[in-house]
Amino acid sequence: MKVIYFGAIHSSDSDFPLLKEYSRKGIDWLAYVSLTKYVHKAGLFNIENLIPKTGLFKASVFAEMAPYADYIDLDRIIIINDYNTHQRLFSSRILWLKVFLHMKKQHADIFHVCWPLSGHATILFHLPCKKVLTVHDPISHSNMKNAKNEIVRKKSFKLFDKLVLLSKPLLNDFLSHYNISKEKVVVNKMGEFDYLREIKQIPSKVASKYILFFGYISSYKGLEYLCEAMNEVHKQYPDVKLVIAGGGKIYFNWQPFQNKDYIILRNHFIDLPELSGLLHDCEFSVCPYKDATQSGVVQTAFSMNVPMVVTNVGALPEAVKNGQNGLVVPPCDSKALAEAIKDLLANPQIVSSMRDNIKNVWQKQMTWEPIAQKYIKCYQSLLRS
Repeated sequence: MKVIYFGAIHSSDSDFPLLKEYSRKGIDWLAYVSLTKYVHKAGLFNIENLIPKTGLFKASVFAEMAPYADYIDLDRIIIINDYNTHQRLFSSRILWLKVFLHMKKQHADIFHVCWPLSGHATILFHLPCKKVLTVHDPISHSNMKNAKNEIVRKKSFKLFDKLVLLSKPLLNDFLSHYNISKEKVVVNKMGEFDYLREIKQIPSKVASKYILFFGYISSYKGLEYLCEAMNEVHKQYPDVKLVIAGGGKIYFNWQPFQNKDYIILRNHFIDLPELSGLLHDCEFSVCPYKDATQSGVVQTAFSMNVPMVVTNVGALPEAVKNGQNGLVVPPCDSKALAEAIKDLLANPQIVSSMRDNIKNVWQKQMTWEPIAQKYIKCYQSLLRS
């Protein structure tokens, strides 16, 4: 069986360990990832400069990918280096025609995609093989709900042979919202990010105890409620800080918080060595989302044995078991967030027990072997049909 895997830099944190497991299982795979001048830093990718030529290149050509050379075969990952094209330009059509022809030459049995295809990439629907789509967001985030995005999603959901969801809680909502047959959907899950424990860490250099918010800053993530909660936490724990680590635009009024010495903002892309160091040194992490499906943030934190305070939205409570490996609070409630944070700060023995539960229970349940096997079973059923 040969698989073409069309990933994205945003999902590379889960794509790489899955592909590594495919190699262990003897699956013949070739992966593709698109980089542009505007999107070249996310997940496991921290590419400073694209190659100054539009085309297809092996990931091993990029010096920034060298740290993963012992983890995964970089020669089997093809970078679609979109240096100077635009969706409206003829050169963009030429690039995606080249991608299509390159993929077609592989004579693959399965075309597995991680995001709904749009724009010139829709030419890939014409590949002569069975098609599988992993749906990372069964229901669009609040900041992504618009007519154009919904049209793209509905078209993709119709044209793929199988759809894979990564958690159960939103399955019924997904089926009814998009009028999809249950037989077309497979429910799998996202495993642990084991590579985080293997890379060289950059020390956090935070000279006090701190809790951590990390990830790209976006309006649905509820960061304003966490900042408000820290005002209350600070009254009881003046030596504890909040570190906010991630790129993106601050979408709420930052002025009331910008001079607070107990809130540290690192508003830039956080690469894995820096993130690993921040997670290693923090007390615990907080995910105050207003809405969510599943989140790689939980996988990232738990892969470093870091407990989490999360909100009761999407599939977050499915991963974070209240009282076992973290705490679950209502969304958009700064008071509840503050109480949960203070509860963990007051009980370090509970935090230590949560770390043990993550290591001894969660990580053992999140190995990639059964996850990969479920995907392979999905592929095999399609090839028999």
